[in-house]
Amino acid sequence: MSFKNMAIVFGLVLNGVIVAGFGVARPIPSDPSTWIWNDRTEIKGVNHGEVWSESMLRKMGFSIYLPPRYESNSTMRYPVVYWLHGAYGKENDIGLAMVAKRMVEAGEIGEVIYVVPNSGQFSRYRDWPVENVKAETWVIRELIPAIDERYRTIAEREGRALAGFSMGGEGATRLGFKYPELFCAIVSCSGALSWPEELSASVSSDSDNVRFWAEKNRSLLSGGAMPMYFTMGDSERFFADLPPFLLYLNEQDIKFHARIFPGLGHDLKKTYTLVGEDLVSFLAENYAPARAD
Repeated sequence: MSFKNMAIVFGLVLNGVIVAGFGVARPIPSDPSTWIWNDRTEIKGVNHGEVWSESMLRKMGFSIYLPPRYESNSTMRYPVVYWLHGAYGKENDIGLAMVAKRMVEAGEIGEVIYVVPNSGQFSRYRDWPVENVKAETWVIRELIPAIDERYRTIAEREGRALAGFSMGGEGATRLGFKYPELFCAIVSCSGALSWPEELSASVSSDSDNVRFWAEKNRSLLSGGAMPMYFTMGDSERFFADLPPFLLYLNEQDIKFHARIFPGLGHDLKKTYTLVGEDLVSFLAENYAPARAD
């Protein structure tokens, strides 16, 4: 993290900035039977795929961006970025993948695969004790192995990064901290580090959170071992949780980069506009480049 950003974060904590708590404008569909788990709607720029989830006994959808030479160059293997959508989201949240597409085509970054899995509209990327929601198992144990089997990926830690927005930003951080052997970099945009009470029952263990895994896997995360990038607007409902969390990471010697945007609310499109290319470049700097098989 830059000195300037660290000073901003420290200043916010010391000055006791208070922002609004969790506020949701739409009703929360907490019943998983009402969620869309596999949306086959055609989206320009990506392909749609399906994987049978044995843990949830349902077909799960995902979108995948393949680079321009993927089909014509059968000897190459590619890094993969997994983008985790936010609440209300599905596999159609391809915004960062399209930023990467533009940058690949412009020659600004090397060729890369982006995968956007549908993980349930309010799953929190966790395995629930009820309702047959196993989003963590789906991403870690089912989706990633399926992608590595179906596509020419660099199926190692150095070729796999994790990123997300809101619910997905917290999910990317928690899963990245919990499984540092699987991922080489983390991006969290507007991460939802706190949740409304009505969704807290989805957490099977109070200890299954970002701070717990930061401490448990500190030796694998600290000293720059896991590059990570956090973004947030200071007008977001989640902002109050971010400065104390970054201070905690600093105390654990877990290095990070962070950008805080004055006046920005919880706005994914504006986030892409403000920092999308920077995030894509950050990821590209930290995963292994495409290579011959």
